[in-house]
Amino acid sequence: MVEVDNSSLLLNTSPDQIICKGETITLTASGADSYEWIPGNETTSSITVQPSITTTYTVIGRTNS
Repeated sequence: MVEVDNSSLLLNTSPDQIICKGETITLTASGADSYEWIPGNETTSSITVQPSITTTYTVIGRTNS
């Protein structure tokens, strides 16, 4: 899921992916000035995660303008 605050913002994200328990994956977003990943409360454009249960990650992208 991606939430965009500005209709002119084009936010690119990693494609949906399925991994097995214990595997690590890096999720990436681009096209915004700042990001918020949920869960995790990370504010970088990329996060590396190793979920132990089925998890859906959401990124919110915001522009400074």
